[in-house]
Amino acid sequence: MKPNTVAFVITCEHASAAVPDRFVAPLQPYLVEQAQHRIYDAGAVEIARHLSKALGAPLFCGQYTRLWIDLNRSLHNRNLFGVPVRTMDPAVKQTIIDSYYRPYRAQVENWIQAQAARVAVVHLSVHSFTPNLHGQERLAEFALLYDPHHGNERRVSAAWLQRIRAAQLDWRCRANYPYKGVSDGFTRALRKRLGLRYCGIELEFNQRLPLQRDAEDYARILAETLLALELF
Repeated sequence: MKPNTVAFVITCEHASAAVPDRFVAPLQPYLVEQAQHRIYDAGAVEIARHLSKALGAPLFCGQYTRLWIDLNRSLHNRNLFGVPVRTMDPAVKQTIIDSYYRPYRAQVENWIQAQAARVAVVHLSVHSFTPNLHGQERLAEFALLYDPHHGNERRVSAAWLQRIRAAQLDWRCRANYPYKGVSDGFTRALRKRLGLRYCGIELEFNQRLPLQRDAEDYARILAETLLALELF
């Protein structure tokens, strides 16, 4: 991809397991009981940081655990708040939305809108998933999630996956797995609002990979294979 025809932006909504000071007491027992993958996406932020550097792209990260509020969920989603927060006073929940959720989403969307006025924008939302869920093994090391009805996303994802597979990473690479690219999420919301000049792709890494240790190498390969595409 030619730098003057496309702008990249990286986000990592589930980057952190941190809890705001005011909510440590109500959330702490739940944090201890819950599986790690329900708290944050282990290894995702390391990949996101190196990918941001490799692509020369801005990086926006969530600061707190998804059990407080999930930045990758729409306001109508029943899992927007973690269980301890769902029963809190509506005014408290609205304050969380207004002071944290909306500013994060607005910051990302405003940056994309400013760039989309002159070039196409490729938004890479970085996530990781647990190797096993409900007793079922996830049969992939890496996946791209996108809307198959969105022409640019389909073309970019198909060509990129082909190059990643050819890079001999010994990864099983899949499309729209273990989740669907059209499921509720930040990229879906932006896709609806921004149209064809926006290309939103979720990167999903299996947490069985040594994500923290090899994050720089993974990001370098992803950046090299992405920049080699001639789709814009």
